[in-house]
Amino acid sequence: MGFEPPQRLVRALGEMYGDGTAADWLDRLPTLTERAVGAAGPDLAVERVAAPGGRSALVLL
Repeated sequence: MGFEPPQRLVRALGEMYGDGTAADWLDRLPTLTERAVGAAGPDLAVERVAAPGGRSALVLL
């Protein structure tokens, strides 16, 4: 599941934790998301990432 995190989330994390720390976490976000969705079971499917998204959350539809 490849996706780009919403820019609102990217900006908020950069402001809160600094761009370097935010970038490290955001680089791992697709893998973390894929694991979380996989752990929820085979009946869950993600169609897209909601944009603009939250300032501290990722919304998947």
